[in-house]
Amino acid sequence: MDTSTDKGPEEIEKLLEIEIGRERESTVRILRLLLVAADLKLYAERGFPNMTRWLMSRYKYSESAARRRVFAAEMLRHTPSSLAKLESGDLSLSAVSRAQSVIWGHEKATGVRVSREEKDKLLGLLEGKSTHEIDRILMGWFPDQVRTPRDKVSVVDEDTFLLHVKVPAQAVEDLDYLRDLHSNANAGDGEIIAKALKLLREQTSAAAQSSTAAVKPRVTKTLTPRIKREVIRAAGGKCSYVDPLTGRRCNSSPQA
Repeated sequence: MDTSTDKGPEEIEKLLEIEIGRERESTVRILRLLLVAADLKLYAERGFPNMTRWLMSRYKYSESAARRRVFAAEMLRHTPSSLAKLESGDLSLSAVSRAQSVIWGHEKATGVRVSREEKDKLLGLLEGKSTHEIDRILMGWFPDQVRTPRDKVSVVDEDTFLLHVKVPAQAVEDLDYLRDLHSNANAGDGEIIAKALKLLREQTSAAAQSSTAAVKPRVTKTLTPRIKREVIRAAGGKCSYVDPLTGRRCNSSPQA
């Protein structure tokens, strides 16, 4: 196919639309063939313990890519209506695979099978969703599959640390927004978080300095000797201080 740069934007988009459509159709055909291969146990005939290892060795898939296709094929075995959604792009391969992975873990942990109707409904909720949104939906449906890792800070090198922390869903949405905003700068999540923390620190420091400057220092007036003598004379030569707790008057004879 000619991909020369003299093609206009609209033509490039049209060609992409055609090729992506073919890619999706090819993905569905591959998933159908994987179901047949699984039923025939071809992986066992070839001496492999499972489908994933067979795909990795025979077809050079990475482990994650092979696993995605195996899980997706198994999900589509029970929800054939979702094949059309995969071809149209309404459902992504990763969404179908992730759903089957979580369902498999749930069924293994509880011994309870998830019905075809429930799977169809779940996949409908995953249409057009981002990876984070998919995980939130799946964890809402299958809370027994939620993992709660501990906060952790690991040293990568002298100037870099790896943070593994739990954050609220809103923080992830904020990170997604900032990532999209800085997509042209090719900024990674770590760089975005570092910039956000630096900005927050600067704003907090500025606010603290402003608050300190706004507090006026307390000014204590010093009485002159002449005023002191007049006060003592008016009090009959005695100290007129009254303790606020006891109500007792000093009555000492200060020297002016």
